[in-house]
Amino acid sequence: MNELTAERMFTTKEVAEQLHTSPKVILENSRKYLPDKIIENGKTTYWSKGEITILLDCAKVNSHRTDTTFTKLVKATETDLTPALKIKKALELMQEGYEKELERLRILNAEKEKQLQEQAPKVGFWLRHKTCF
Repeated sequence: MNELTAERMFTTKEVAEQLHTSPKVILENSRKYLPDKIIENGKTTYWSKGEITILLDCAKVNSHRTDTTFTKLVKATETDLTPALKIKKALELMQEGYEKELERLRILNAEKEKQLQEQAPKVGFWLRHKTCF
């Protein structure tokens, strides 16, 4: 029988303490970067490693804070999910590039098909009359 292991969850206070900031900063960032996260006033909010990884990653990219201690800590902090998040983003970029290239090739193919249809009567004419020349 497989045992289910519960993922360690962290409170807003624990996350804030780890990053030397206030719970308010964590909640403000979560509203921006995790808009679907349910946060209820007066109730403890728990964070998974995945959510913390996303918060850290977004804060690294979008950090315009004057609190340099917080900014430095965010940039230096990773979770064990950070490499997986980077791989996921790389794969998403590859997929986006693939789709754009595929669309470009479809357009080019359509142009060549149109050109081929336009040239077909001329090719037919030359094939029928090539012995004349």
